[in-house]
Formats: sequence, C-alpha cells, structure tokens
Amino acid sequence: MKKKLAIFVLSQFLLAGWADAQQAYFIDGYHGGIYGHYPVGQTAFIAQKLRQNPNWNINIEIEPESWEVVRQRDPEGYEAFKRLFKDQSVESGRIEYVNPTYAQSYFFGTSGESAIRQFEYGIRLIRKHFPEAVFTTYSAEEPCFYQLPALYIEVIRLLVCLY
Repeated sequence: MKKKLAIFVLSQFLLAGWADAQQAYFIDGYHGGIYGHYPVGQTAFIAQKLRQNPNWNINIEIEPESWEVVRQRDPEGYEAFKRLFKDQSVESGRIEYVNPTYAQSYFFGTSGESAIRQFEYGIRLIRKHFPEAVFTTYSAEEPCFYQLPALYIEVIRLLVCLY
C-alpha cells in the first residue's frame, strides 16, 4: 500500500511539471457599489487595466446609483471607462452589465411587479451614464431565481393588459 501511495504522489509531482495552468483574472463585482465596498479610484484602475489588456472582456455588477458618485469623485476615470464602455457591439464589446437592477436586491419577499421596477429603474439610470448599454444577460446571486415565476406572471399580465 505504501509503495502504491509513493508512486501516486511521485507521479503527481512529475505530471504537475508538464501541465500548463491557465492564467485567471478576477475583478470583484463590488455588489453594493458605493454603499458596499467600491473604492474611490477603482473606475480609473479598471479602465487602465482594460487598456493594458486589450484581450480582456469583463462582466460588471455595480449598483447603478454608484455611477453618479463615481462621475463626481473620479471624473477622469469615469470618462475613460465610459469611452471603453461605448462599444457594445457583439464582435468587440468588452464590457457587459450583468445585473442592471436598481438596488441589486435578492428579490426575497417582493412581488413580480417590484422586481420588474427594479430592472426598469436600474436600466434607466445606467443608460443615463452609458446610453449604448446593451442588456443581454442577468446574473447575480441565486435568490433571484426564486422570483422568476412571479416575474413571468407579471409579464403575462402586462401583455394581456396591452391587448
């Protein structure tokens, strides 16, 4: 048994030398934006890193209300990020907003209408700062998925009322 274990451990060390690891990059989602843990100067830092690494594509989940404060506290960083965000084409768009809800709530204990308004208010506020923004993906904490049936019901109700 000890001999098999020794061979196994030795083989892992040898194989590790031949394997290549993929370089991973991580930018915190800063859930909560300025009311959470989004530091002053972070927008300029993200814009700088995107310019330094033209092959990077990122998803952001930053509370929409944060952009007004960022615009006031770090106008150069805000404008640099805004220029990078401007291209939202499928071929070269590098920045994707994945949670455009206003307060980025978990949707616990809310109605479908409330959830829809979270998206409506958030998207409106994001488009105030980034008019070219395209919203194709929603991804946040799992609790939102519990609210999906209520969202579907509200959408169906809205469609019925429109016809």
